[in-house]
Amino acid sequence: MPEFKRIGRNVTVFPLAKIVGAENIEIGDETVIDDFAFLYGVGRGMRIGRFCHITAHCVVQAGGLLTMGDFSALGQGCIALAATDDYRGEGFIGLQVFGEKYRNLVNADVSIGRHAHIGAGSIILPGVTIGEGCSVGAGSVVTRDLPAWTICVGSPCRPVKDKPREKQLAMETEFLAEYEQRQGRIVVTVMVMAYNQEQFIRRALDGILMQKAPWPFEVIVHDDASTDSTPAIIREYAARFPEIVKPIFQDENQFSKTGIYPTIFVYERARGKYIAECDADDYWTDPLKLARQVEFMEAHPSFSLCHHEYRIEERGRLRVPGKDPRDYTADELVGFRLEGYGIGSCTKLYRNYFSEATRRDFENFVGDYPMNVLLGMHGKAKFIEGIGPSVYHRLNGTNSWCSLPNDVKAEKTREMYWKLYRLVSEKGNPHWTNLRRAFV
Repeated sequence: MPEFKRIGRNVTVFPLAKIVGAENIEIGDETVIDDFAFLYGVGRGMRIGRFCHITAHCVVQAGGLLTMGDFSALGQGCIALAATDDYRGEGFIGLQVFGEKYRNLVNADVSIGRHAHIGAGSIILPGVTIGEGCSVGAGSVVTRDLPAWTICVGSPCRPVKDKPREKQLAMETEFLAEYEQRQGRIVVTVMVMAYNQEQFIRRALDGILMQKAPWPFEVIVHDDASTDSTPAIIREYAARFPEIVKPIFQDENQFSKTGIYPTIFVYERARGKYIAECDADDYWTDPLKLARQVEFMEAHPSFSLCHHEYRIEERGRLRVPGKDPRDYTADELVGFRLEGYGIGSCTKLYRNYFSEATRRDFENFVGDYPMNVLLGMHGKAKFIEGIGPSVYHRLNGTNSWCSLPNDVKAEKTREMYWKLYRLVSEKGNPHWTNLRRAFV
């Protein structure tokens, strides 16, 4: 199977399917791609949801971002295009002797909604949004947006009849409940962010895999295009623990491209009810860490976050951090200074609030400190005593943040305060806005 940008559980790609640009294609759980289907993942790529079906002889071309929502399907011989040549005479059609110089490609996003079914032989042109639950009749040509929960036919395709919504969504609820029961619900997703940490990553993964928990957990390891043997070590652990360790490998360093930590790749794949963090140069020491934290969170729904003691490893020696860990109110999480709290990132376990509706928050509140601010908008934080301390490794020369000069870190901190103020202000809560105004 090609090495996709992201691939979920139990995905089936039949051997005669043709995939180009797999590194730009994301595929969700239980999706099936039949023989003789052709996926061309250029440009912004594809994001295919869970429980989707792309049948034989379909042509699916990105350029703009092409998305298929959960439970959507393309019938035999469908063509879905998020890019096409300009047929008005302003460029040569398909000619690539000089690359794209003499072509005039049109790239525009295509969105196929959840539960949308596209009939055999239909054509979807760039820039089209097909609403949730829409059924497109066979042989249709879709040139404009189609509304949700309608039956649409023709060339150009247009709505002809409404479609019942409640029965389909009730069936989805019943299906997902049975599916999760059979699969064994993942309770915790452990996020491991790695970059050139060949000296430390085994220690990190061993501390996670020794956890004694009465429920399933997964470990998503994101490697940001390491240039040492870190990817090989991750592959070794993924081969040894295929049901637990789920790697994500980047071909290009995302931090250097964007200046922000690429945690979104983990959040969008995480299946756990809770998320725990352990960077590849940190490690855990208590095999009951996760069990103790989940036990507390299950019993206390008003808390968005819990944490415990940690130590700092500096030049091979362990020391106690200067700030004593404690409970925090929601207001304190929203309104504390970067230097003013004692929550170790490698000790945190928090509720997984990620969804398509909250995706923008998880893209914007990036980093340990901003994430705590976001979590404060959902609830308070509990310090749990008696859990063996996790260890945070400081002054590792390969760490993306620690390797920055002090003046650069100070400037980035100021920029972060302004960014958080703007983001919190957008939430429209005057109290939260006032809490953040003190830093700008």
